[in-house]
Amino acid sequence: MLPVAKCVANAEGNTAKARGSYLRVHFKNTRETAQAIKRMHVKRATKYLKNVMAKKEVVPFRRFSGGVGRCAQAKAFKHSQGRWPKKSAEFLLQLLKNAESNAEYKVNYGVSQSCYSF
Repeated sequence: MLPVAKCVANAEGNTAKARGSYLRVHFKNTRETAQAIKRMHVKRATKYLKNVMAKKEVVPFRRFSGGVGRCAQAKAFKHSQGRWPKKSAEFLLQLLKNAESNAEYKVNYGVSQSCYSF
């Protein structure tokens, strides 16, 4: 059986986790949105998700790209297909805020926080 989540080596003291279960969102949209914010800093990821909801930035669809239309905004990610999944972005924004508050509780203030695995 595969592990549920990968843990960064020797970073257990500097990480915070958040998860959701039984969610009413599409898997493919949520997976592509999570891959887009992976390795971003928390502030940039929050701004990116808000821009996705306002259709100012696009979520590039790489793996599950069948039937996805092309858009010019995907050129920023060196790709041609993308969407603006509002419901998935709202869920991930809520999850990101939860992880950020868990990090503030666990870690001292002023530590650089990034999204490593979604």
